Amino acid sequence: MEESSKEKSLSTGARASQWYAERMKIRAAMQVIPYVGGALDTLFSEKGAQIQQQRIAKLLENLDSRLNRVEKARELPATEEFFDLMLAVFERVVRTRSQAKIERFANLVSKQAIELRPWEDVEAAVRLLGELDDYHLWVLREIASAPVIEGGSSRRANTLLEPIVELTKDPQGPFMMPLTLRFPSISPAKLRLLCAELLSKGLLQDEGIGRWGVRAMEMFTPTDLADWFIGWIESAPDVRGSVS
Repeated sequence: MEESSKEKSLSTGARASQWYAERMKIRAAMQVIPYVGGALDTLFSEKGAQIQQQRIAKLLENLDSRLNRVEKARELPATEEFFDLMLAVFERVVRTRSQAKIERFANLVSKQAIELRPWEDVEAAVRLLGELDDYHLWVLREIASAPVIEGGSSRRANTLLEPIVELTKDPQGPFMMPLTLRFPSISPAKLRLLCAELLSKGLLQDEGIGRWGVRAMEMFTPTDLADWFIGWIESAPDVRGSVS
């Protein structure tokens, strides 16, 4: 039997909430769980769909704000590529409570509307952003801000995880402020984990192996992929005039 038009209009989150609400045995089992049962029941039967809708609404609000600052942008046709892009964005937006991350997803879509880059590029950027949290992006942005060293063997200054006296005593040395000093509220262990995860995604390069006597996972530089990715998630330019 075909679904009614009302059912077709339900979002994935609303369908999940409706499915759960109709299964009273599951609801009853959840409700008796000490301390968290009531909250679980509320979230999955009522509040969950509302939260998801609010997050998508926030994305659309950000997207509208960005594209309204553009006098003329390309009208994106309703193609399969555009559908797949928005579906991928929606799926990731409903899973994050970070307003900053939702804004970055809006940046991705607005840049695609303005610049119309290859669809594979924006889809790759969406996947990568979905795998990172705000902490990853703070650390990545800090390391990527390292200045270029004129005549140096590396294109960028190196960022240390923790202070190393022998390397940081020279204020003119090719080193950024150590991450533990830049982010004192984040433990060294968590910073190391964040850097390891960024390294695994090709966004950082470990420069500590065999250089200046530093061990692995103690010195980092951003990669070309990091520059490409940051270019996607930063705010879209406030373009005035037509976009050719």
